[in-house]
Amino acid sequence: MKSIFVLSLLFLSTFAAASRPAAFVQSHAATTISKMKEVDVEMMAVERVGNIGRGGALITKEQFVMADLAVNLLYGIQMLLIPTKIVTDHFNADSNKFMNFWIRGGSVGFFAIAYVLHKSTDIDLKYKLALGTAVATGVLYPWNAKLNTGLSLPVKYPMHYVPEAVFILLTIAGIASGME
Repeated sequence: MKSIFVLSLLFLSTFAAASRPAAFVQSHAATTISKMKEVDVEMMAVERVGNIGRGGALITKEQFVMADLAVNLLYGIQMLLIPTKIVTDHFNADSNKFMNFWIRGGSVGFFAIAYVLHKSTDIDLKYKLALGTAVATGVLYPWNAKLNTGLSLPVKYPMHYVPEAVFILLTIAGIASGME
């Protein structure tokens, strides 16, 4: 858009130079350069303020999907390799072989989400999957434990603030990226 406007102004300036006296051409050229600078300043402002130029979203859907992919991959790796650490870092409780069994098995879902987000070419599908799983994971894991919805889990702070914050930020970023 900017390049079309600049090219139009240059074309008009050249056309005016061929058909008008020199004093008018100089005046017109100065006005054209001034307008080009105004357009540059306006375009820079648009690019800096919330990426208004691409629909108003603060973050693109692609960026949100990549952030969600990274979180799912990281959780999947932790669940598979260090399930005991997940329990002892986030709860005032000891892990046992049954917890480790279920946590390791749960890693498959996180890996599957990361795989689909990586391989799919349909950005709308990836966006919906990423936002839906970010909200659902936040509700079922960290926020559920924080609010003690009938579970009375012994949550360990300050470490448990990490997943609470990660999933609220992912949820907000997902909603913000969908605003077009």
